[in-house]
Amino acid sequence: MDLHLRPVSTSDCELLFGWVNEPEVRKNSFSHQMVDLESHKIWFQKKINEGLPWYILELAGQPSGVIRFDLSENGFKINFSISASQRGKGFGKEIIRLGLSEITKNPQNSNFVFGLVKKQNIASAKCFLSNQFLQNDYDQNTYIFQKKLG
Repeated sequence: MDLHLRPVSTSDCELLFGWVNEPEVRKNSFSHQMVDLESHKIWFQKKINEGLPWYILELAGQPSGVIRFDLSENGFKINFSISASQRGKGFGKEIIRLGLSEITKNPQNSNFVFGLVKKQNIASAKCFLSNQFLQNDYDQNTYIFQKKLG
């Protein structure tokens, strides 16, 4: 299986716009509102300019998912999504594994990563657990998955 990550580029804006508004993505997101194209373009350019680790998962050259590492005071917050056509194939586990491999190449990166997952999003929870993240309650509706790198 030829799975690999490549950095997000400016040409990925419309691809990611399509993915962000998929019904399953909106359902599992902390904001259920659909995203309009203009707001997405502004957000996308801001994220590109931040220069933080952000990758597209490709399977045989086809975009299949996205993972982003947003820097917070507690380390890198992981956000990931798998395209609708590729869900249920174990790519969530792989995108996290590959993403962690990428960010640990730079020793200046944070050595702590975490993800917030709604408790009903069992698939995402399993992806973090299979990558040896520790699971704790974040609040009544959310788990926090944490891992120290290195």
